[in-house]
Amino acid sequence: MKVAINKPGSFLIFWLGQTLSQIGSSLTSFALGVWIYKSTGAIIELGFVSFLTALPGVMVSPLAGALVDRWNRRFVLIWSDAGAAANTLIVAILFLSHHLATWNIYLFSVVTSLLGAFQILARGAVVAMMVSQQQLIKANGLMQLSVGIAQIASPALAGFLLLRIQLTGIILADFATFLTAMMTLSIIQIHQENISRNNHQKLSIIDDLSIAWQYLLNQKGLLFLILFLSVYNFILGSISVLVNPLVLSFSNSVFLGNILSIGGLGMLLGGAAISIGGGNSHRIQSLFVFSMLSGFALICSGLKPSIMLIAMSAFLFSVSLSIINSISQTIIQNKATCEMQGRILALSGTITGISLPLGYLAAGLMADYLFEPLLAEKGLLAKSIGSLIGVGPGRGVGLLFISAGILMIIATVVAFCYQPLRCLDDTSMKRDIG
Repeated sequence: MKVAINKPGSFLIFWLGQTLSQIGSSLTSFALGVWIYKSTGAIIELGFVSFLTALPGVMVSPLAGALVDRWNRRFVLIWSDAGAAANTLIVAILFLSHHLATWNIYLFSVVTSLLGAFQILARGAVVAMMVSQQQLIKANGLMQLSVGIAQIASPALAGFLLLRIQLTGIILADFATFLTAMMTLSIIQIHQENISRNNHQKLSIIDDLSIAWQYLLNQKGLLFLILFLSVYNFILGSISVLVNPLVLSFSNSVFLGNILSIGGLGMLLGGAAISIGGGNSHRIQSLFVFSMLSGFALICSGLKPSIMLIAMSAFLFSVSLSIINSISQTIIQNKATCEMQGRILALSGTITGISLPLGYLAAGLMADYLFEPLLAEKGLLAKSIGSLIGVGPGRGVGLLFISAGILMIIATVVAFCYQPLRCLDDTSMKRDIG
């Protein structure tokens, strides 16, 4: 299967449109989070919205992947952007008419999650078609750079805009970014051959997914990589819920915002490093190194209540996360044949993605009912581990961060010991580019 390579300028236009769209979506997400908290005063509402934003997309990913492989991927992106724009506009109309309710945000989150599943899978498949195999990791680095830009810019920009144009203005700005992304998609050329259309017409979607699953089972190193990423995502989901209580147990929201921005800077620099440096050689080894660095950063963040230490740890973890995401995405794209890009990315996303909401749920339970009581002033570990990292509010969460870091290091060592994964870069690539 030969895939025509598009001009670099087309990819940059595509990247710019997608970056603006991500910034707009992040603005809306931040602003709606503020609105929900001010309207309800309940932190659990924010957690539930995060859960609804994550889970539906994960569950529908296998179906979305099969459809992305059957349909024109540019049109999938355009129509999913159009649906997301309409979804956003409805929220703006409800707010302007003073009819916006919490359950509307729940529904908005579910629709956003479902459309996002199609967007993410089609975007990954399109990136793999738009650049050469040698440039793919740089392209994925740029996509991670977009995440960093959105993570840095959105909180500060949304806070500024909320005071001046309020929620409606932010939502309409998000709507404009969707239109911009659709316009860039309409003017660039994405060369996509008729990818096994005849075969798809003879097979059901279940058959398509079964073929992709069997293909994945035969790629032992790739399957183990996906399982390793599931462990990583579970840890990521857990700590993302616990950053706020870790910092707010001894500091305030201003420093929390600064730490989150520093994390965004780490994502940005990690993506920039990959997009500039390339990193086509020793990718698996690099993934192991940065996974170990992630574990080290988590351990450091839990050692003591220090803004400086946590900020440095957040930076190191975010740099590592950006690079790990770029490397793993590139490997999966290269190992999947072009006609199965959507399905393989979908199966990978489902396996790794389901661990995120599980991490969200597990983090609160472990912190409230196990780790915090253990490091209360009269807790079971107060005189042992407590003498090293401290006792009282937030120290149980600190111990949980340390435990997560140790788990990350153990998982990395186990993954390194599995030869098919360690030698994944040595096997021939499945994607035929020419």
